Amino acid sequence: MTFRTPRILWDKVSRQYFDAKSVRTEVYGLPNDLQLGSVDLVSLSGAPRNSIVQCSGIGGVAINVVVGNEDYFEDPFTLTLTRGNDQTWEAKVHYLRLKRDFRRMGLSARMFACTARAACRLGIAVLRMHGLHIEASQTPTSETWSGVHAALALGWDAWLADRIRDRLPESLRGAQTVRQLLEGDAGRSWWKENPSSLDLFFDATHGSDCMRRLNAYTNSKRIRIGQ
Repeated sequence: MTFRTPRILWDKVSRQYFDAKSVRTEVYGLPNDLQLGSVDLVSLSGAPRNSIVQCSGIGGVAINVVVGNEDYFEDPFTLTLTRGNDQTWEAKVHYLRLKRDFRRMGLSARMFACTARAACRLGIAVLRMHGLHIEASQTPTSETWSGVHAALALGWDAWLADRIRDRLPESLRGAQTVRQLLEGDAGRSWWKENPSSLDLFFDATHGSDCMRRLNAYTNSKRIRIGQ
């Protein structure tokens, strides 16, 4: 199996922990209309070095991607691609639990950046992540949610459900998304007292606000993106 240089992050941590040549792929029965080569699968999964990426087609309407790596993950990381009613593809990103020694290194952020850019290139318009709690601050409050505090900085967002908006003070009810709510001090203070689990989305189309915010994040962290 021959690999090109993948579109991954080439800062120091990325050079140490991301090497596509060391990642093995196993592919079973993928739909013909979503052409995924080995490099695409590695980039889309965000798999770090020495991982095994297993991809299985499900009835022509879904693809299950499992990334196994006992060095870094407490459990295998999964990504599910599904075909919508309009025949476009979207991906559900399942929560990643890194082992304790790797939780402060930014590996999950790098994995997501790889996934988002690969999705954009492959025409997978929407990424989703369900049921995660977003802290209002940029400091993680527990190891359980390590990494999730950066979701907004990485470009994720979530629509505020009616049950949340109905509880907002009148001055904050113009906010439609959690990102809009957290733009001001009043919104951040309210959210700190009234946190909620949210269904996150990421618009992976070229030039989207989500992609712009992801680029701003990687630039601020001096993370170089290999294009």
